[in-house]
Amino acid sequence: MRREQRRRLSALCLLLLAAFVVLRMWSQHRGLQAENGQFLLEGEPLRILGGSMHYFRVPREYWKDRMMKMKACGLNTLTTYVPRGGIWRCSQRQASTVSRGAARYRCHMVRPVIGVTWCGPLSVSRGAARYRSPLTPVSAVQSDHTALGGVFGTSSTCLVELRSDLDSVTYEPVAPAHMLVSSPASRVWGLRRVRTPANAHNALLCDVTEPFVCPRYVSWNLHEPQRGKFDFSGNLDLRSYLDTAAEVGLWVILRPGPYICSEWDLGGLPSWLLQDQDMQLRTTYKGFAEATEAYFDHLLPRVVRHQYSRGGPIIAVQVENEYGSHAKDANYMEFIKTALLRRGIVETLLTSDNKDGISSGSMEGVLATINFQKIEPVLFTYLESIQGNMPVMVMEYWTGWFDYWGGDHHVFDVDQMVSTVSDVLTKGASINLYMFHGGTNFGFMNGALHFHEYRADVTSYDYDAPLTEAGDYTSKYFKLRELFSKQYTAPLPPTPGADHKVHIWGRDAETQPVLVGLPASDRRVNMENLPVNEGNGQSYGYTLYETVIYGGGKFQTRGNVRDRAQVFVSSQSVGFVDYKNMELDIAEVPGYRKLRILVENCGRVNYGVRINDQRKGLVGDVFLRDVPLRNYKIYSLDMNSTFIRSLDNIQWSDVSEEKTGPVFCQGALQVTYSPGDTFLSMKGWKKGAVFVNGKNLGRYWDIGPQETLYLPGSWLWLGVNTEGPSMWINWSNWYCAKSNLEEKDSQCYSVVSNLDTTVTNAQL
Repeated sequence: MRREQRRRLSALCLLLLAAFVVLRMWSQHRGLQAENGQFLLEGEPLRILGGSMHYFRVPREYWKDRMMKMKACGLNTLTTYVPRGGIWRCSQRQASTVSRGAARYRCHMVRPVIGVTWCGPLSVSRGAARYRSPLTPVSAVQSDHTALGGVFGTSSTCLVELRSDLDSVTYEPVAPAHMLVSSPASRVWGLRRVRTPANAHNALLCDVTEPFVCPRYVSWNLHEPQRGKFDFSGNLDLRSYLDTAAEVGLWVILRPGPYICSEWDLGGLPSWLLQDQDMQLRTTYKGFAEATEAYFDHLLPRVVRHQYSRGGPIIAVQVENEYGSHAKDANYMEFIKTALLRRGIVETLLTSDNKDGISSGSMEGVLATINFQKIEPVLFTYLESIQGNMPVMVMEYWTGWFDYWGGDHHVFDVDQMVSTVSDVLTKGASINLYMFHGGTNFGFMNGALHFHEYRADVTSYDYDAPLTEAGDYTSKYFKLRELFSKQYTAPLPPTPGADHKVHIWGRDAETQPVLVGLPASDRRVNMENLPVNEGNGQSYGYTLYETVIYGGGKFQTRGNVRDRAQVFVSSQSVGFVDYKNMELDIAEVPGYRKLRILVENCGRVNYGVRINDQRKGLVGDVFLRDVPLRNYKIYSLDMNSTFIRSLDNIQWSDVSEEKTGPVFCQGALQVTYSPGDTFLSMKGWKKGAVFVNGKNLGRYWDIGPQETLYLPGSWLWLGVNTEGPSMWINWSNWYCAKSNLEEKDSQCYSVVSNLDTTVTNAQL
């Protein structure tokens, strides 16, 4: 009898256990729910506190460090998006310098747009940001935590200065990495579930590139640089990025696009789409829809298993991005939604729009979220009016702003920022900080805006965010940490230690370019339609157009140069043309001469109505004496990895005279101890790009506001950092003065005087 009772009791226990497992599976499958004005996860309230970080703007080696700093700040979500709103800005042309860590920006008188306080131009500290008088030598600005680097050449004519300023803040003791956070991944009854300690700060906002509980961007133009050829390796390994988020203990809101904006070239869309002259981006136009479907076929299977329903960190997925500000096709959003669902996306769906687009960007059955920098109570009321008693989420709260070349460096007041975040929390809403860590627009991937005038974004995406471009703490970080800590009953994890910065000595050299002429063309051909890269055209870099003219006269572009070009006649520069300056005078000389037009793609528009009009190079006829020029020989200088490797075959020559024109330069960086992050000061250089160990650090331009280029320590190694002659190459679009090159083995070679050089092995 007792045996029978035990048997029945065991069967009952097994039945209860099975029921528990089934209920758990059902609960896990439901994931994040939006009910009765709040988010629920596993039936418990969840407030999303997110921060944006883009995997493609941060070296892979630093992903975990930045995520741990995010979690230690009290965040649980990661987001990425395009910010808009009121900011502090440099408003008067009284030059001074702003430093954030080791990065430096030219700045002017700085004050909030709304008013409040003037800061600068004399030395005033604002957390990690320092405002310095132009009369103060850089070497004089030191602290107990500052290590100044040396310079290339002499101190009076330095070419490149490498600095490593550390913020003078007190950091908490560093605990072993495994003690900083507890992993959300655990095994329960054979199931994998994610549970976080305080239910409020363990998520990652993701745009298909970032893993916290927040929207995270994925960059299509990086993952499919050529039609049908996909890359999810190295710094683009999305699965590893999501796994790292789960390991750190962060939820993820995925934002797979296909359009992401984000101050990224063409809003993340690949330039080969523009080969179709009738292309209509972000619509159900057949060419775009088919390309999107093919991209999702490769992208989404890589992330589906990372959804919460399958034990992963993804708790929500965003449908497109700020479509209400575009809204060119009433069927487009439903098309994207269906494409996600058909490929196995089962988590909560979201939209994200600013105040001007939310009415057009929201859709039935999808939670609408809002983006802003200045809180407006009417926005919360409007959200309630269109979707009832649903939770309110600020998908993007803009913690700073981005910079553009020739503009001011933007700084957003820390106290104003914290006050707004506090107001959002008081209203019971969830929030994501855009950006929490901005990173860098490495390579030629910066975006641009073109409303009244064309403005290309700078290389740095520091954004005046809580973490600097190099991942260092700021006063924003610590004030936010103090604010968010009040959301928890338990202490936050200790902050990871600060990264060290180093200085490195180097020497410079210059050389000739590698140019491969394409078949002669009767008419100009824009960059995207050049017969290179296996029929995918040229995406980035420079294109040189060469023809023969007779005599001289008025040279006119009539707006057909995109974006900026230097014009040469018989290897002599006659000036620049761009969107504003469309004419040049060419001296009358009897006879035939070579005319060369070196066009730079400065970055495609990432936001606005001009997104379909982003072909680069010569996009129409240019004229001499009102006659359109013909019979071009075209050279593609896209500066891709193949192009850079081809420079290994070049004979480098010594500097013998000052060069007035585009040049390639090469040199070496000597690392004598453990490599660390550093910055290249481009003082004395005009315009170009820098490569180190095959990595494109990005563009520099002496018009500012950016004055330094971030060089991650993970891209360096002990000893001489070189990969043959392609170790460090500067493409200078203006000059390379001999007075700036004091090393005996310095080398120099002009681009425009050697255009006939051909390397047969170069595959452009």
